[in-house]
Amino acid sequence: MNKKLLILTSLIFILGSFVFVNASITSSGVGVEKSVEINIQKGWNLVLGFDTDLIAADSGIEKEDILISYIYIPDKNKYMVYDVDNSNSEFGKYVSTLSNDEIKYIEMSPIWIYSEESGSIKYNRGELSDYSDVTLKTGWNFITITPEMTGKTINEIKGTCNIEKNYWWSPNEQSWELWNDQIFRFPENAGSGFILKVSSDCTLGTSSTSGTITAPPAMPTGNSGNCTDTDGGTVIDTKGSVTYNGETKEDNCADSTSVIEYDCDWDNGNIARVNTFDCSDVEGFSSCQNGRCI
Repeated sequence: MNKKLLILTSLIFILGSFVFVNASITSSGVGVEKSVEINIQKGWNLVLGFDTDLIAADSGIEKEDILISYIYIPDKNKYMVYDVDNSNSEFGKYVSTLSNDEIKYIEMSPIWIYSEESGSIKYNRGELSDYSDVTLKTGWNFITITPEMTGKTINEIKGTCNIEKNYWWSPNEQSWELWNDQIFRFPENAGSGFILKVSSDCTLGTSSTSGTITAPPAMPTGNSGNCTDTDGGTVIDTKGSVTYNGETKEDNCADSTSVIEYDCDWDNGNIARVNTFDCSDVEGFSSCQNGRCI
């Protein structure tokens, strides 16, 4: 009797296609000024920083709808109220101490805004720095998706950074969502934000073939991901757990007769996946209890 069965109902639990808010950044035709339009939800939203006084007259979301805004400061490891017009505010005093390179991060950083309404917000702001010119600090950093990122994966823009974690904010769910950096590519909705945790100070940038070429790529091993499975595979009569990209999922019961079994797909890059089994379909089992078939 083979208890290590694979049934057809399998899917990748780290999703490859996320839903960002609809957003765009276009040239306004006035100097280097940019026009930004973003669909936001009632509640918290993570968007390219702006002065509420520059919200466009035809914007669906008005200045009065924005209750408060915050910006994250990596070297302080704290949020500050995003008060761009008050040089005496905590944020205003902080900005006055920054170098030109440090200001580039502030200009590229998305901010939290809390809106009382859902709808489209339109505003103008200054030119964006190239993301490869921005220095990230050890720990968490907030980054705005720019038009230059479209179609690229995080690995393709990581530059000198060792990225430990990456998430995007879902305004619909009002929660963080883990980003699958192996297969997800930036959409064409520049203006929304995401976060990266890096192991040391670094700069983003694209891969390049210029400079010293050391050696061709190594042969594939079929085990390139970072997935681990405590029960060693698809074992429906043992409760195990899978860890992938820092997130752990435990086998559990979908109902009284079905088990949700997590394992690693070693043949496809060692990524995590989830399988659902009807215990009663397998000889010797009839029900699910505590994450395993019995």
